Amino acid sequence: MLDKNKAADIFGKIKKYSSSDEVEALTYGGHSALTRFANNTIHQNVAEENYVVSVRTAFDGRTARATTNKLDDESLKRVVAASEKLAKVQ
Repeated sequence: MLDKNKAADIFGKIKKYSSSDEVEALTYGGHSALTRFANNTIHQNVAEENYVVSVRTAFDGRTARATTNKLDDESLKRVVAASEKLAKVQ
């Protein structure tokens, strides 16, 4: 589960990794479950927990957004770098 402290930690890392004029981070996701029935019996039962981080960066008014569902440090660095690279070529 992504709690307030974990989200604050992620946002702090994104700010640290970014060299842009402005940086915005959005997080969303949660737990979802699905149960399928066939002939009055459970046919399939699936549950997952997934969170997504979307990073928007800006350079001189040019903005871009990149998104990832991997929350480790390297993935956060990559998503910030991707957003910054796109913003610079806008």
